[in-house]
Amino acid sequence: MRNILSEIKVPLVGIHKYVISNGAKTAIFVFIFSAFCLNAYPFWIWSPKTKEWKNPKYSALANPYLQYREALKIFEKENYKEAYREFKKLLVHYPDAKEAAEAQYYLALCLEKLDKKYEAYQQYHKLIDSYPNSQRINEAVEREYNIGEHFLNRESSKLLGISLYDFVEHPAIEIFTKLVDKVPHSEYASRAQYKLGAIFMKLGRYDEARDAFQKVIDNYSDSEWAPSAKYQLAIAIAKAFPGADYDSSYLEEATERLDAFIKEHPEAKISLEAEEQLKELRNREAKKFFDIAKFYEKKNQYRSAAIYYEKIVNNYSDSSYYEIAVNRARQLQELTKGHITKNELKKIEKKKSAQSPRKEKAILKEDARREKQAEKEQRLQEKRERIEAKKQAKLRKADAKRQAKLRQAEA
Repeated sequence: MRNILSEIKVPLVGIHKYVISNGAKTAIFVFIFSAFCLNAYPFWIWSPKTKEWKNPKYSALANPYLQYREALKIFEKENYKEAYREFKKLLVHYPDAKEAAEAQYYLALCLEKLDKKYEAYQQYHKLIDSYPNSQRINEAVEREYNIGEHFLNRESSKLLGISLYDFVEHPAIEIFTKLVDKVPHSEYASRAQYKLGAIFMKLGRYDEARDAFQKVIDNYSDSEWAPSAKYQLAIAIAKAFPGADYDSSYLEEATERLDAFIKEHPEAKISLEAEEQLKELRNREAKKFFDIAKFYEKKNQYRSAAIYYEKIVNNYSDSSYYEIAVNRARQLQELTKGHITKNELKKIEKKKSAQSPRKEKAILKEDARREKQAEKEQRLQEKRERIEAKKQAKLRKADAKRQAKLRQAEA
C-alpha cells in the first residue's frame, strides 16, 4: 500500500490520512482520480469557502476585473486560443459585470484572429444583442459587415461540380440580413441591404434581388447606394424573365427604371453601362412587338399587324427592328387602304419592280438583310446570356467546392 501511495503524487491537503484510514479500495480510487486530474490539469485546489475542489483551468479569478486583465494580457501576447478561454471564463462566471461586454468583443476578436470567421460573426452579433449599450457596438457592426463581405467575395465551394449554395444558405445572406434587421440606422445598413441584392444576383435569385434593391431605394433613398440600386433593380427585373415566355410588364418596368436612372444620374460612371443595358432591353421589347406583328401578318390580319409595327416605329427607333418595321408598316398600309390581299400586293410590287427593278430589288434586299441582321443580333444576345449563365454556374460550383474543403479542414 505504501509503495502504491509513494508513486502517487497528489498535492491534496490531508489526502494521505484519508487513504490510509479507508484501505486499499480508497487507494485505488485515489490513484484513478489523481491520474485523471493530472491529465486534465496539474493540480486541484480545495476551497474552504465553497468546500469544493476547484481546477484553475476552469475557474475564474477572484473578480471580473482581475479575470479581464489576465485575459487581455494573454491576448496582447497573441496567444488567441488561451485568451479565448480566459475571456470565456469571465462571461461564464461574471455575465453581468461591466467587463462582460469587453470580454464578449475580445472573444469574437480571438475567433477572427484564429480565422474562424463565421463563429466570430456569431459572437459579434451576440455583443450587439446582449450588450446594446457597449462602446464597442460600432466596431462590432463594422467587423460583422466585413465578415459578410469576406463570404460574399469568396468563391463558392463545389462538390461533384455542384455549388454548395444549392443546398445551404449563403452565410453572407444571414450576416447582412441580421445586420440590417438589428441596426437598420447604422452607416453599414444601406451597404448591407445593397450587398444582399448583389448576393442574390450572383446566385441567380433575381426575384429576391429585386426585393433587396427595392428596399435600398425605399429605406435608404438618400444613401450613396440608392442610384446604383435603381440600376441593379432594373437588371434584376429583366433577368427574372430572360426567355420568350416572360411577363412583358417586368421588361417595361426595367426599361422605365433604367431610362429614369440615366436621366437622373448622367454624370454617374455606371450610366454608361446602363445605357448599353437599356439599349439591349429596348431591343428585346421591340422584338416582342415585332414577333406579334409577324404573327398577325401571317394570319392576314393586317390592321392588327400594322399596330405593332407602328409601335416599333414610334417608340423604338434605336432598335435593330426599326427599319424593318417602317417598311412593313408602309406595305400593310397599302394593303389596308386598297383592300387588297398580300398576293395582290406582291403582284403590284412585282410590276413596280419591273419598272424600276434595281431600286425595288435593293429595297427588298435591304429589308431582308436588316431582318436577318436583327435576328442574328438576337441570337448573339441569347448566346451571350447562355454563356454568362454557364459562367455564373461554374463560379458557384467552384465556390461551393472551396467552401466544402474549408469546412472539412476546420472540422
